[in-house]
Amino acid sequence: MRKKGYDGCEPDRVLVFADNTGVRCKDIVRQPHQELPTGYLFARNNLGDLKLCVDGELFDVSRTN
Repeated sequence: MRKKGYDGCEPDRVLVFADNTGVRCKDIVRQPHQELPTGYLFARNNLGDLKLCVDGELFDVSRTN
């Protein structure tokens, strides 16, 4: 089910960005927001090692496809 907003992450939840790209959560992170926060996506290598930073909290994510 797709809904607008951000409540954090839980395993297998897909976060969709404004450009319709997305990442799949690996961790549980609770961060409820009234408005959409700014996130920063970091890639460490070509093996798909991705981290997402939202409000200073860094957590593991993976590609959606």
